[in-house]
Amino acid sequence: MNPIPLNPFRYGKPVPALKLVGRTEPIQTLVSNIHQMATTLVTGPPHIGKSSLLAYIADTRVRGEQLGEFDRQLHWQDFDCHLLPLEFERRAFWERLFAQLEADPRTEQLKAQIQRVRAAQFDSFELHTFFKQCAYLPLGVVLLVDEFETLVGHPGFKDMQFFRTLRSLVSNTDGLMMIAASRLRMAALHDQIREKLDGSPVFNTQGEICLTP
Repeated sequence: MNPIPLNPFRYGKPVPALKLVGRTEPIQTLVSNIHQMATTLVTGPPHIGKSSLLAYIADTRVRGEQLGEFDRQLHWQDFDCHLLPLEFERRAFWERLFAQLEADPRTEQLKAQIQRVRAAQFDSFELHTFFKQCAYLPLGVVLLVDEFETLVGHPGFKDMQFFRTLRSLVSNTDGLMMIAASRLRMAALHDQIREKLDGSPVFNTQGEICLTP
């Protein structure tokens, strides 16, 4: 008797990268967007596979197969918004990102610039200059953000300046891109912060991949 094959799907947990099946079109879109350093929002209802898709594209073996030599120019970080404490705020976000960047040997020649950004308390103009310099190396920072809607609604991020800065960095520097997963569609994210805005929408530079069953 042949053994019954094991089901790789674990309710409430991401599917291991090498056991993910299907999702060919979203994966192709993500790979194309990464090559262009184009920020992407992955949306869908709970347990549809958003976290699994992020875990898949972050896997080092998958990246080697899908991105080839280009992956050598990328610095990857993951950010699970489920883990955010109530006191978390903008400066803590950037400090976490830059601490991991500083630990990457490829940023050795950017040490002075990293210190300058810190000294300026992560000023928007200094951040913009820094990620421009990253792109020149070339080194692209890929930020994977799970449960992005939690970050948008977090009390430490009520000031929309953080999201405006993030929008500018991923749009204009080629040194930073974000792949975010959210239960809310892009339009719903805009609605969540509409009353706080006094200018252009802050999420309209992201391509959207909507996952369905």
